[in-house]
Amino acid sequence: MPQTVKEYILNEWVNIVNDFGCVGDGTTDDTTSFQAALDSGNGAVYVPDGTYIVTGLTIPSTTRLFGNGKASIIKLKDSTNASVISNGTQAGAGNVDIIIEKLSIDGNKANNAGDYFGMDFHTVVNSVINNCWTYNCNRSSVKGEGIYITNSTGVKVKKCFSYDNGGVGIKFTNTGGAVFDSSVEDCNSYDNDNDNILFWRALHCSIINSNAYNSGTDGISLKGNGTLGQGCQYCVIIGCRSHDNAEDGIVFSSTCDYNLMNNNTSYNNGEDGLNIYNQGRYNTINGNIVYNNGHHGISLLGHTDGGKGCDWNVVADNIVHDNDSGDTDTYNGIQINRDCLRNVVSGNICTGATQSTGIKIVDVGSTNNKLHGNMVVGNKNFQITDGGTTTKSSDNTVT
Repeated sequence: MPQTVKEYILNEWVNIVNDFGCVGDGTTDDTTSFQAALDSGNGAVYVPDGTYIVTGLTIPSTTRLFGNGKASIIKLKDSTNASVISNGTQAGAGNVDIIIEKLSIDGNKANNAGDYFGMDFHTVVNSVINNCWTYNCNRSSVKGEGIYITNSTGVKVKKCFSYDNGGVGIKFTNTGGAVFDSSVEDCNSYDNDNDNILFWRALHCSIINSNAYNSGTDGISLKGNGTLGQGCQYCVIIGCRSHDNAEDGIVFSSTCDYNLMNNNTSYNNGEDGLNIYNQGRYNTINGNIVYNNGHHGISLLGHTDGGKGCDWNVVADNIVHDNDSGDTDTYNGIQINRDCLRNVVSGNICTGATQSTGIKIVDVGSTNNKLHGNMVVGNKNFQITDGGTTTKSSDNTVT
């Protein structure tokens, strides 16, 4: 009986040192031998402990590339400025059943001044990156991502660490195809110059139980291009911790619809803890703990162009406290601003001596919002301030 793809990958494997002559001494260029192992047609390629210098590797379909863990290092050669591992050029991509696990990917940015990725995959289906460390990828103007996935379906990034990269730590993006049914699970992404984890125009994707901290911009973000229907949709961010990022902790930005933030903790971020921005609709922010952020705890914010508010969102059962951590008298626990319509803010606890106002609706263009059953106590200046139009407020506890 013919082997299944899974049986083939598990049973047929080669050792890049013993079978193909790689050295792994941190000096020898192992590219040719390493690539020969990947091209050999064996189902799996094993990388023993060592530092393997390469100018870039291409991994084919139905291949498992695996090592022992952090000490199995694939390092970009000096002055190469190429992705360390990819599945070929964008035009030639289209692979399935790739597994990469228990490896370190070192972008060697101290000796590469150009733009490149650690792992770069285009149009990949049903593939897994598991238990890997990706770091030191350079960005001079673009790129610089530790893990970069484009137009792919069913890709899982699990138990990975992505850090000290010049771009985004882990990025899924849509450049004309689709990002569908993919996930980041149990990962740590930190100390990256751009966002730590980013999905761009994705559908039915998830970020679960992951940590994102010390980024140069946002911790975790779902983003679109500002055109209705061209943002992330039906995605979830659940059980994550996002903290000490320069900008927002977690954000749905630019026409993201039908998404969920649930059971996350967002704190010590430079700007908002949780944010829906620019025409985000039908999203839910539920059951999160948000505190000690530099700006608002939770913000629904329309675009500066009129009529592009955030509508029909639900903000419920969150604990929001001690935001506006700089005590500027400027920022609030929960804020709605710029033409935001028919949102529901319900069952939240908003408190803290630094928050200027517990819950605030700023502008008359924000209409028909509902504030119900919130406990708003002990905020610095005001508990609830309603500058909106036809707001429905009921059963709030205010002291």
